[in-house]
Amino acid sequence: MFMISFFQYFKRWIIKYPVLKKNLKPLYKFIKNVYQHLPNKRKRIYFDITSYSVTTSKTGIQRVVAKFLEYLPSIVGNEYELICISGLDGYHIIDKDTFCAKRGYRLSPMKGDIYLSIDLNPVQPYQYWKTLEKWQKNGCKFIACVYDLVYIQYPKFVADSDAVFLLSRWLKHVANNFEALICISKSVENELKAWLSENFKNNNMEKRISYFYLGSDFVSENILQKDSTKFFFSEYIKKNIGFKFITVSTIEPRKGYIELIESFESASGHGANIILLIIGRVGWKCDDIVKKIITSNYYNKTLFWFSDCENGVLNILYSMSDCYVSNSYYEGFGLGVIEAANKGLPVLLRDIPVYREVSENKARFFKNGEELEKLFEKIPHEPNVFLREKKINSLTWKESVEMAWCAIKKGASFKSRYKG
Repeated sequence: MFMISFFQYFKRWIIKYPVLKKNLKPLYKFIKNVYQHLPNKRKRIYFDITSYSVTTSKTGIQRVVAKFLEYLPSIVGNEYELICISGLDGYHIIDKDTFCAKRGYRLSPMKGDIYLSIDLNPVQPYQYWKTLEKWQKNGCKFIACVYDLVYIQYPKFVADSDAVFLLSRWLKHVANNFEALICISKSVENELKAWLSENFKNNNMEKRISYFYLGSDFVSENILQKDSTKFFFSEYIKKNIGFKFITVSTIEPRKGYIELIESFESASGHGANIILLIIGRVGWKCDDIVKKIITSNYYNKTLFWFSDCENGVLNILYSMSDCYVSNSYYEGFGLGVIEAANKGLPVLLRDIPVYREVSENKARFFKNGEELEKLFEKIPHEPNVFLREKKINSLTWKESVEMAWCAIKKGASFKSRYKG
């Protein structure tokens, strides 16, 4: 412990007085080498939360980052110290709660340390790679999370061409330079391996990929005190005798909302006594979808849209619903499926590979809008015939981060890809 404190004290003096660096460089190298091989030295995880620290909407990827911040420190125990960093205006240490820069702290990753990017940050790791590469030279291992390949496979579903360019450049960069990548499903892992085999011959990255599953926890909230309007509105919906379908996802094209609504409207027009609850914040390229929702003849009658829904209200909406439905054309995981399954709901899903995976083939699947329309008409009359009642297994968020940590440790064991 004395050696650790002495090295850190000595290093601060070298930084503070650069004139000493030249004369004391051999001594510094010697002490650094001894320090790196101390058996009780606590290694560090440099947790990049650049995007998370400036994002007000804590949904999607930000929710995953928040869960890692909550559970990872206790999971890694005394082996690692979690240090949050930001790449805004160059990489520096920040407070995990206030996101303010920590003064007097200098980034100095060493052998055994890990740079971890669970946050999706396509700019800074590329922009400041010369700095990060020095960390890699010192023995720090680099690991990033890949949530999906929508910008590669379905660029038309992404916000704009600039986003497609930045995300594609980031993926090529991490595939070429990072020690390992972890995905949020086996389906994404398979897609990534296929993409690598086409674009990166003989770089062995395909062997450095693992996956983990996202988790699901609901914290009970007293929504009577938080939002009485929504509470009473949800009670109004609950009293309606129609068969209630719920869907939870951002309002964006790849979620298949327009086709979903058209199938719902057609089935309702044929006499189906059904209700559709849409829970989702406005995303990108969503003008046509929003127009489709609010101009529907069924809007605020049997078709309801909650654009900003806290967990307490969502909990109630899940509990009053009869079935979860998703018409998404592409997903990296499909967290809504797991959340609904945890609430005991049967699930009705578009037939895409990742939905087969996360639902363990226990869902009811449809291939297009016509099949969905027919199921909307038939399910209310014979739900036990058309919906499977088998329980879909899922992880808690703590179990999810534990699974991810196993993949991270495996990634950190791979040989460095430093190219210096």
